[in-house]
Amino acid sequence: MKKATILALAVLPALAWAEGAPVETRRAAMKEMSEHFKTLGEMARGKADYDAATATAAAQGIADLAATDWLPLFPEGTAYEQAPKSEASVDIWTDLPKFEGLMGDLVTASRTLTGAAGQGLDALRPAVMGTAKTCSACHTPFRVSN
Repeated sequence: MKKATILALAVLPALAWAEGAPVETRRAAMKEMSEHFKTLGEMARGKADYDAATATAAAQGIADLAATDWLPLFPEGTAYEQAPKSEASVDIWTDLPKFEGLMGDLVTASRTLTGAAGQGLDALRPAVMGTAKTCSACHTPFRVSN
């Protein structure tokens, strides 16, 4: 799974530009990240049995996605008001340093999550919450809800 995710992410920005589909590409990557979070969240809330290997794979999937160079997937002109299906706020481009900083925070949080995922529920729960808060810290100012 890790090699497949890394390979896919290495190709995503090139495909986005080649096909003119950065919005669709970033939405697909976010959906994949959401699926990994769903797996971890269900374990953390006791709705699914904890499995160290599954948790580690899901956390690694998040970390791989977080480490992607997201900027090519956010070219100017792909904000909510400008591109169909986009949820990106124009504030991304007016406050790019903050956006980049929050992406860096996600990389850090996802590394922590990956380290905690195989260490049991007591380690997983706070790491999932911490990483989710990092996601929200970016989505709140930079995502437009439809």
